[in-house]
Amino acid sequence: MKDSSSNEWRIRTNNELGLLFQKPNVLDTIRSRRLKWAGHAWRSQNPLLRIVLEKDPVGKRPLGRPRMRWEDLVKKDVSTLGGGSDWKERASDRDGWREGCLTG
Repeated sequence: MKDSSSNEWRIRTNNELGLLFQKPNVLDTIRSRRLKWAGHAWRSQNPLLRIVLEKDPVGKRPLGRPRMRWEDLVKKDVSTLGGGSDWKERASDRDGWREGCLTG
């Protein structure tokens, strides 16, 4: 974009673009929706969702650095927002989950 002070083209930073366009941060939106779904899925009575969330998968993981699992991302998001380490216990309380974890 063209800089008005020096009449030169330059690349703007993400912070400058955020201030310029006043749009919500994409990462915050993704984190908020992931946490909403995590709380919904944990409180759900759907047996398939409960099996997926409670059981450990069978089999060996491939060699190398372990891939990030969905639950690992949820744990990271909750700890980033100061929600503690046990997200499942926290998600059981719907009102506490909304107040403590959902910021978007």
